[in-house]
Amino acid sequence: MLYRTTAIALAATLLAGCAGDANDESQEAADAVVAVSSDEQAIEDVRAYWETHYNMHHADMVASTYADSAWSLPADGGLLVGRAAIEADLAAGMEASPTASITGRDLLLMGDLAVGMGTYEVTAAPEGGESMNWSGTYLNVMTKASGEWKILGSITNFDAARPEGWPWNAPSGEAPAEEGTMKEITDYYATHWNMGHASMVADLYTEDALQSFANAPVLEGRAAIEDAMAESMQSGAKLTIHDVGTMPLGEGWAADGGWYQLDGPDGTAVQMGSYLTILKQQEDGSWKIHRSVTNGQPAPAM
Repeated sequence: MLYRTTAIALAATLLAGCAGDANDESQEAADAVVAVSSDEQAIEDVRAYWETHYNMHHADMVASTYADSAWSLPADGGLLVGRAAIEADLAAGMEASPTASITGRDLLLMGDLAVGMGTYEVTAAPEGGESMNWSGTYLNVMTKASGEWKILGSITNFDAARPEGWPWNAPSGEAPAEEGTMKEITDYYATHWNMGHASMVADLYTEDALQSFANAPVLEGRAAIEDAMAESMQSGAKLTIHDVGTMPLGEGWAADGGWYQLDGPDGTAVQMGSYLTILKQQEDGSWKIHRSVTNGQPAPAM
């Protein structure tokens, strides 16, 4: 179930108003609201702690918000696996004296797992260099262990094209095995994208989906997503999606991630990147995309 701060506050107020004659069932509901509200606040505290110590350039303290086995798909490319790798990447980026502002957008809670989506803005002033500004979207999968919420997996992107000469982190090593269980959906997505069927691809999304494509702002709702895809399809680029892994989140939710490549009409690779998608199971057993973030960079020269 998707919980928002306003909804929780309203529910808590309503339950408090009828506490005088509440039965056991309503008291259990009130306790559940309190528990959810507590988790939401704890997750917000993680976001605030991350932001505070990032701006103080404490790479180790920012890294402490991640699980030991966490992974990250950063906006500038590549794959980071493990807290140590994430900390090293943070420390390298902090050499440019960045300052970040992070805004949470919504939160999906399911027991001891959660998904948070939001936006960020960064200003950096490297010594001897010009000031730079960039912004984008993030999507986090979080886990609760021993009463603490930690980031288990994360993806970020840019919401506009990066300046020429931006130092991308090109993928290295062999491509990961495709072990995801949403391949039927990703194959359908790519097939109908390549056929220019924007409406059929959009049908894979929930009505109130949020989609953040690489180098573009967040799109709200299926109609906006369809319009954006229809425009993108006019380029004639062909899409290939590689479904690397799927994580059940419980309560009819799942996270799915992998990588993609766009090839121009002449067959030359023009863009590649990663994706992380949150899917919601429908009453008929099918799955639809509810939240999704895709990053991307120019394809490396072969």
